[in-house]
Amino acid sequence: MRLRRFFPCCLAILVLTIAALPAAGQAPRKVRGSRDVVSNPTVVSWDHVDFAATASYQGGYFAIATSTGACDVSATPATDPTSTENLGAPNTTGTGMTGTLTAKPAGCFVYRIRALGTSGLYSAWSVASDPFGFPPTAPTAVVVK
Repeated sequence: MRLRRFFPCCLAILVLTIAALPAAGQAPRKVRGSRDVVSNPTVVSWDHVDFAATASYQGGYFAIATSTGACDVSATPATDPTSTENLGAPNTTGTGMTGTLTAKPAGCFVYRIRALGTSGLYSAWSVASDPFGFPPTAPTAVVVK
C-alpha cells in the first residue's frame, strides 16, 4: 500500500457522532450557518478501523466562538482542547463504540477523539464533530412586582 510509506503506523479513521437526550422544552437551535447545534449532549459514538492496536481513547472539547448568544458554527475551533476525558478501551469490532460525555464544560464546542496505542503513543486528533453546546439553565420563578 503506497500510503504506508508516508504513514508508517497503521492508518486510522475515526467517525464521530454526538447525541443528546433532549431536556423538557429544549430542541436544537439553528444559529449562524445551516447546521443544528445540539444542546447538552450526553453520549459520543465513533468507529475506528485500527481498534486492535488501541489501548484506550481520549476525547477532547475544542471551544468554538459564540455570536449573538449562540454557537457560531462557522468559527474555527481552538487548536487545543479545553478539557479531555478518558473514553475507555475499544470494543471487539471497532464500530459503534460509545462513551459518556462527563466533563460538560460551559460553552460551545466540537469534539475530537484520539487513540492511545498499545505502544504508548497517541494518534492525532480525529476530525471534529458537529458543533454542540452546554448553555446555562434558564432562570425560574420570575415575578414582576
